[in-house]
Amino acid sequence: MKQRLKEASLEEHYQHQGILDVFNYCLSEEEAKEIIIPYEYHLKHENKFISFLKDMFAKYTCTVYFNNPIKKLNKEEKKRLGDVDFSIYKKLLKKQPGCVIVENIEELILLVKLSVLEISFVDYIFGQGEVVVQGNFDLSFPIYSQQDVVTKMVVNNRLFIRT
Repeated sequence: MKQRLKEASLEEHYQHQGILDVFNYCLSEEEAKEIIIPYEYHLKHENKFISFLKDMFAKYTCTVYFNNPIKKLNKEEKKRLGDVDFSIYKKLLKKQPGCVIVENIEELILLVKLSVLEISFVDYIFGQGEVVVQGNFDLSFPIYSQQDVVTKMVVNNRLFIRT
């Protein structure tokens, strides 16, 4: 897995690639200005991403790759995160960059919230690298898979994969 993440390009390794998104097309600048109201927009759609990644977690083991350490939260970020277990967050703060196995669903949910709210991004690696989802801005998460194994889960969670 570590080797796959170190490769110059994930596109070279994965047959199926796209952007996991709440829209089936790339928003124009005007649409984005109207629709994306910071954090209101993110909170509106976060459950779709949480649900999708929970479905993936139910099917595959999940490892996350921290490119950078998880950052400390300011008051506004803590408020945006809402009702989360901050003992799990404190545990994540101690993790060094690199690969870490996600041990339970609460840990996964917290990591997804951090990505959705653009606080800290990680790469979610499912199975032995069959599927990789990268946290990213504006709820547009690059997704890579070796087979078309995620389409049904994406659709069931009211998301799209833009290509």
